[in-house]
Amino acid sequence: FGVVAPHRQRVPSIEHEITEHSYPYLLFAADELLRGVMRRAFHEANLRLGDAPQLAFSVTSLLRTEAYQGHLVSLGKLASKGDGDFSSSHCYGAAFDIDHSGGYVLLGDTWAPTNPDVNSEHWEYIRPVARAVLAELFGEIQNAGVANVIDEIPDGRGVFHVALLPGFSESAVKDKLEKI
Repeated sequence: FGVVAPHRQRVPSIEHEITEHSYPYLLFAADELLRGVMRRAFHEANLRLGDAPQLAFSVTSLLRTEAYQGHLVSLGKLASKGDGDFSSSHCYGAAFDIDHSGGYVLLGDTWAPTNPDVNSEHWEYIRPVARAVLAELFGEIQNAGVANVIDEIPDGRGVFHVALLPGFSESAVKDKLEKI
């Protein structure tokens, strides 16, 4: 389906072994949901944009270690603390976050970030379209009972947090996505 979204992730390092953990893999069903969402969102957004630069979305968080989840909680970020530990659907490969305050545009043959600080002339046009497409798509996915979706910080810099509901297989997700 072509370039959909450059995965923006942190790479573990010795200096920041707790705060820089986000590995790019998911459970098969969550991966199928992410790919299905991104294919459809990419297609819909670019149809709405017409002659504007092509848009891609930024996946900002995939699998997290419990240490990194605990670090986010300790910083007061919008991260959940589980039953006495720092568990989250991110810790099990069942969740992903998609940035709704920015993304990427195709400028020439390069995908360039666009947000209020970088390439903002594209962001001002693209953000409302991206928000509309993603909000509509995630509403349908939540209504279909595939995932819980939380719009974190809807009027500012934030993400759509998408958590696969328990018990979904890859084929069940594909089947639900086809019906949406």
